[in-house]
Amino acid sequence: MPKLNKTRTPGVYWVPLKNGKRSYVYSFRDDEGKQVTRRTRSFDEARARKREAEEHISNGDYVSNDAGKAKLREIADEWLLNVEAGDCKPKTILGYRSLLRSRIIPTFGTKAIGGIKPGHINTWLAGMKKEALSGSRRLQAFRTLSAVLQYAVEAKLITENPAQSPSVQIPRKSKDKKRIALTHEQVATVVESFDEQWQPLILTLAYCGLRFGEAAALRRSAIDLERGQLRISQAATEVSGHLSWGTPKNDQARDVDMPPFLISLLADHLDRSVGPDDEALLFTFPKGMTLRYRGFRSHWDPALARASARDPKLEGLTPHDLRYVAAGLMLQATRDLYYVKEQLGHSTIQVTERYAWLLDDDRRRNAALLDSARRAALDSDVEFLLSSRRASGGRGLGTFNQKVFCGSGGETRTRNLRVNSPLLCRLSYPGGRRRSYHRRQGNLPIRTVSPIR
Repeated sequence: MPKLNKTRTPGVYWVPLKNGKRSYVYSFRDDEGKQVTRRTRSFDEARARKREAEEHISNGDYVSNDAGKAKLREIADEWLLNVEAGDCKPKTILGYRSLLRSRIIPTFGTKAIGGIKPGHINTWLAGMKKEALSGSRRLQAFRTLSAVLQYAVEAKLITENPAQSPSVQIPRKSKDKKRIALTHEQVATVVESFDEQWQPLILTLAYCGLRFGEAAALRRSAIDLERGQLRISQAATEVSGHLSWGTPKNDQARDVDMPPFLISLLADHLDRSVGPDDEALLFTFPKGMTLRYRGFRSHWDPALARASARDPKLEGLTPHDLRYVAAGLMLQATRDLYYVKEQLGHSTIQVTERYAWLLDDDRRRNAALLDSARRAALDSDVEFLLSSRRASGGRGLGTFNQKVFCGSGGETRTRNLRVNSPLLCRLSYPGGRRRSYHRRQGNLPIRTVSPIR
């Protein structure tokens, strides 16, 4: 390297070029104490960049130029190891692996982490949209990529997350929510199509709104027949062919109320089909094995075919759809969104509001009640006026004065009650005009309304 010539700023030097001009070099020690030297074209730029680098080092957010050269594939592997070390559920981790393998690594795997720009992300999102990938799946892939890039920011490999740039077109989920609403008669049709051993499970799903994994994990100790409640604290889900036991979704244990008919049914089921041990599973396959969703479909599909033959509207119903059915039946019976939220174990009331369309009749009824209230109020005012006219011989309302306190000295003034009702004032002077003005007595303004003769 050519000889460095000092300038008036410590740490900034100039180097002569062959064409007679100068280039400038600035040096500093990074956060690990290593000497870093970089070249610029002008003295002012070298001084500004040196000052900026030293500020980043003092603030603890300095990022080396070499750090951004790491490949995204390597960073994604590190990020996934950190996720697995946390409390993330196995099914969620499996989803991350699937998205990385099928959507993220093929596009960004060989790119340097510092070379990924918002434009690259928009192009990637547009490509998935052309493949007719659902909005939900595109949003999942985007959030996974953003999480990997955020991990790189926290590891000081890049200064900012390009996925959080305002120019990135974030995918949106489809607003068309699945709407399923069955009557009690239709639920009975579904239940009757199953063998007797499965009917307690179907009724529990349809009237308590449990997720299938929560129902599969229910044990004898989870049922409180006296209080009529189920304690939901576990879930059994199948991940890559293996059964995984964990907490319910969102890690929220809850107590679910049972209708009285179901309490009696499950009490009989406990006596006939469930072992005496507190840890005995409430619902199992015929040989006592834990329920798995895929295995249960071999019993569900033939039974649903029989039910659909009796009622075609039941065609296509899935075991998970019984959760929607339960929400609809609860909401139509209680008209209480918050109660349904607690029963289903939703994280926020906004999730439960997807079922608010079931209350459309209530909205129309409430609008009618508001209209009736308005009419009743106006009719009472008119009746008051008419009776007053009759009492005064048809000469109007009279004064209708009331003594009120005014000011701080305890004085009293007269207030006309007609002032508080525009309707009364209007009806007091049919065919006439009104004049409104204010005058002040101490700190209290007094409003007076009088007709113009």
